[in-house]
Amino acid sequence: MEDRESPTSPDNMMDQQGTRTAPYYSIPARHIVSVEHPAIIKDVDKAIETLQGNAGISKVKAYLQKCVKKAANKYQILNPPKADTRAKLFLRPEDAMARPLQSTSSASNNILLKVTVPKRTGRKRKKGSDEPFSGVPVTTVHEQPQRRSAKQLLRSMSDNAGKYKVEPVGMVNRTHVFRDY
Repeated sequence: MEDRESPTSPDNMMDQQGTRTAPYYSIPARHIVSVEHPAIIKDVDKAIETLQGNAGISKVKAYLQKCVKKAANKYQILNPPKADTRAKLFLRPEDAMARPLQSTSSASNNILLKVTVPKRTGRKRKKGSDEPFSGVPVTTVHEQPQRRSAKQLLRSMSDNAGKYKVEPVGMVNRTHVFRDY
């Protein structure tokens, strides 16, 4: 049997195009479901609880169908029995009388990317000089990291051009949105 290259391998792409202008990434076989949560998320655990906890998100379909047939349809976001199964979001999960928001489920064909950007230290000096850094020194106190704004991320990416890393995480096959309320 011959050792053949796949048509999408990086070496074969360079042969076809002469020079390659963009990096080639293979996408892992991981399938991901996207949920556009209508609230500002500060605590991931509380956000998961609004989606009926881990039972509402990640129970395995076969296990649920084996144990409780009626509950199988209620707790399926990752492996729904039908393609248009709605996710339920409880804004007050502790209140038994609260009515859930129902999502609109739609098929999607997106890729989830993990972009790692070096953190800005806040230290400054004039470009091209060897003067000591000025500005606020970096503290080593272990506090919970604050989310960086889009402006800070773009600035960090432009300051560190070529130093950030991009990694494909998987395919997003389905998206749940809570916009029609």
